[in-house]
Amino acid sequence: MTTDDVTTEVCAPRFSPWGPVQSSTRLTDGVWSVGTSTHGGVMVHCSVTEKLLSPAALACGQYHGAFVAYEEDSAWVVVVFEMPQVWPVAFAHRPEAERTDEAIRAELLASLSRWKPEYLLARGLTPEAKHYERYLVSHETEQRRAAHDPDLIVCAEGAHRTGRADVVLVTTADEHQHRVTTASYHAVMHNSSPLLLLSACVSAVDELVVEAVA
Repeated sequence: MTTDDVTTEVCAPRFSPWGPVQSSTRLTDGVWSVGTSTHGGVMVHCSVTEKLLSPAALACGQYHGAFVAYEEDSAWVVVVFEMPQVWPVAFAHRPEAERTDEAIRAELLASLSRWKPEYLLARGLTPEAKHYERYLVSHETEQRRAAHDPDLIVCAEGAHRTGRADVVLVTTADEHQHRVTTASYHAVMHNSSPLLLLSACVSAVDELVVEAVA
């Protein structure tokens, strides 16, 4: 029996990392798009991974029985990016203008740059700058949050908490609260800084002291 004979006989997976499979669509030999009651993704049978996937792609997957699984939020893009032959099936529901190879590749590259740039870098590909910058900001934010950074703003409440429209109550990752001016907080929110940092805001306490003295 040849390798091709084996791959064409691969059946859709019955179970996935996200629960029992309730629906499945064959994308190509050994590759299935699956859905469960709560989640889904793409599952690639181990008999075809060496032929279809790069080492960088395999590093992004999750082994589950005889399959390597890629969840539907972001990891699935890795598989589809490496398999142009599945694009007609994977994007069959799109309007015709969005089903061109150029349009699909651009969409996949943008998604990978935003969510899986480490995969692109591992393959020697350059992530798109604007999407990669958003990834870096998100990554740094999560690191600062995990470290309970006293400069990272994680929550903000307005006049309903402060009693003043010009004052915002912010909570930082170390669970301390601070009052800052609404104007400075909105300036940070509108990209004067890529991160929501307390140090980029103006203390409302200082402003209120000046106001009281005046």
